[in-house]
Amino acid sequence: MDTEDYDKAIAKYKAAQKLDSSSDLPEQQIKIAEGLLSDKASELANAKKTADLEQLYDNAILKADELLEKGNLDQSKQEYMQALALKAGEKYPTDQIAVIDAKIAKQEAAELAENEKENLRRRADDWIIKADEAFEERELSIAETAYLKSLALVPNQEYALAQLERIRGFVAEEQEEKNALEAIQKEVDEFAALIAKSDDLFDSGLYEQARSGYEQALSKKPSDHAESRIETIIQKLQEAEATKQALEQQQKLHAEYDLAITEADNLFKIDKLTEARARYNEAASLKSNQAYPKDKIAEIDKLIAAKQKSQEFAEKQAAEARLQAEIDAKYQSKLSEGDK
Repeated sequence: MDTEDYDKAIAKYKAAQKLDSSSDLPEQQIKIAEGLLSDKASELANAKKTADLEQLYDNAILKADELLEKGNLDQSKQEYMQALALKAGEKYPTDQIAVIDAKIAKQEAAELAENEKENLRRRADDWIIKADEAFEERELSIAETAYLKSLALVPNQEYALAQLERIRGFVAEEQEEKNALEAIQKEVDEFAALIAKSDDLFDSGLYEQARSGYEQALSKKPSDHAESRIETIIQKLQEAEATKQALEQQQKLHAEYDLAITEADNLFKIDKLTEARARYNEAASLKSNQAYPKDKIAEIDKLIAAKQKSQEFAEKQAAEARLQAEIDAKYQSKLSEGDK
């Protein structure tokens, strides 16, 4: 029955109720009819509501799809959620919302990555500024560290890499200069050590060793001090050699003198006065200031003279004796002839 039929039935029951108010039937029928009419109205209202919801749902889906196609994710998601509010549990809007959430998450991740990247760029730029300042002040170690920190944040920066290469060049040059200076200082120290050691040897009278040290020092660089010391050493060595030769000559003279005296004394003892005198004479020629050989020569001369005198006396006596013997012989001869 349509709602109009229910309305007509209720009107008739009410008319009957007026005709017979004692009867309960019209009242009962009116309630039944009103109940049925209410149910029918609710049914119609629900039907209308369902149709309206479907239309709203479709409109929401259509709008959401359009917004999604244009990339308006947040608004599109709101429309899909509105559609789900109209028809809970529908797969399509649920899936679309999932798609949108994934896209939003991807965008947020991309934005976060870009923000982080930008943050890294800013931090890297800050390190570059610090590095450049240190570079200008020639604080190369600090500058190198800062450039490396910038590259750690943002790799492959051409400027930072180029600056690091320049720093390495400067460091290499500085190291070469440092090595050269150290080499020079080493030579200076070695030279000074040679001079000092040679001076000690010189002061200790070790002239040959000192001279070797000074010559080694001069092989490294010129030195008036070393040259002067070498000249002094040469002079001292010459003097020492002359002294040595003189001493050796003196020792040889002493030895020859002593030998001559010894031999002369021995000859004198065995009365070989001529030979002894010759050796004493040699000793006197070796040491003219010595009185002993001269005294012995004088003594020998006296002895020889005495011997000569004695010999001459003996020879004279012998001659006289021979002469007397001849005289005596002649006398006896004459005597003998007289007796005849």
